[in-house]
Amino acid sequence: MFMLLSTLCHGLAFGHTGAVMDSIDVVQPPGSSRLGIETSVGYIRQQESGFFEWNCHEAVTQTDALITPRYTESSDGIILVTLGDMSQARHPEESMYRSVDSCNWMPPSGLTGQQVSDVEFNPNDASTALAITANESGPNFLFRSTDAGLTWTQASLEVHNRIFRTIQYAPGPDGSIWISAVRYDTEEAWIYHSVDGGLTWVENALEVQSAGGLDVFVDVLIADNADIDTAWVVMGPWLDDRLLQTTDGGQTFAEVYTPGGDIIDGGQDDEGGLWLVTTGNKVIYSETGEFFFRVDTAPPSLGIEVSGEHVWLATRIPSEGSALSMSSDGVSFESIDAFDMLDGPPDCIAETHSAALCDPLWAELRDSIAGTLDTADPVAEEPTASPDSAHQQGCCTGDAKRANVGLLALMILALCRRAHHPSQGLT
Repeated sequence: MFMLLSTLCHGLAFGHTGAVMDSIDVVQPPGSSRLGIETSVGYIRQQESGFFEWNCHEAVTQTDALITPRYTESSDGIILVTLGDMSQARHPEESMYRSVDSCNWMPPSGLTGQQVSDVEFNPNDASTALAITANESGPNFLFRSTDAGLTWTQASLEVHNRIFRTIQYAPGPDGSIWISAVRYDTEEAWIYHSVDGGLTWVENALEVQSAGGLDVFVDVLIADNADIDTAWVVMGPWLDDRLLQTTDGGQTFAEVYTPGGDIIDGGQDDEGGLWLVTTGNKVIYSETGEFFFRVDTAPPSLGIEVSGEHVWLATRIPSEGSALSMSSDGVSFESIDAFDMLDGPPDCIAETHSAALCDPLWAELRDSIAGTLDTADPVAEEPTASPDSAHQQGCCTGDAKRANVGLLALMILALCRRAHHPSQGLT
């Protein structure tokens, strides 16, 4: 059971059209005002009209998969999807899929047999993207694409007996990129930093605080907007995270915040303020990165996207009734019912993946949204939807055995989604 839950915590969840509806993360392409929302029942994308289209997870997974895919978009609207378990992907040797129109979802060339753990588009060049792998055996690689994710080739960075976890572009024009890697059995971790767009890398070992036999995860959470040598990293086993900061390119790290649980997601605003989502669906803010406090006016959330003057939250649907909220002042939050603005699947011809796999499922989801089909578990709508105690936070600690699958699903979504992507958190 522990291994099952550990796997679920790192890229898997109960994500299907008939799942308990919940919002997981907000995706905003670089330089775009358009939003995407990762949810337990699919990926919904905002259109020019302001309404949203629905893309079912089943377009890239096996029909009986438990996995929740992770989505990222370029400024040109190219979508890349990664899956944390290839055995549950539509093609069992392919962990990444690509779409230019939301109709066809095809594996790109060059990644067959590679378990991709993270992928990012260059925020300054939509044609360039980087992907890293977490293969259980053999070496792991950094891959580069120069055609918006259509084809991939191995870059110079390669590691043995360790896996890559997260990759993060800094938003500025200087080409600063950060990657984390770990070796669980020896409790070791490394941070890789590039200031030339990923052509060359500097490796620095990061001292790991032992967790008594539990796996210690190290994820790059935020790359500083202005300083190419500053970044924030999350380290910890489940329910015992620490936020670390480096100001010298990864040579040294200092602990700046301990939430007493997990740091699920994070972002940085234009003024340099840090925003976090932590255990219990809490939103945390720090103006300077020194003192952190809870934003009491923010609704319970699982994911966060900070862009310009706006803070976007993936709001807990079971407790709040909407998938998205927005703030332009960091204090007041406006609820946005994205599902109420959902038009349905994209308009695709019959031979496409969306038409063949998503269209037949739309009626079920539409009825669920309208309230004619009850998919929620009554127990899951109790306070366990936003747990605060270690006993309720049972994922990956051995006490998460639950007879009710609906409750377990919400626990995994709420507790085991781990950012990576501040826009694409590990689900």
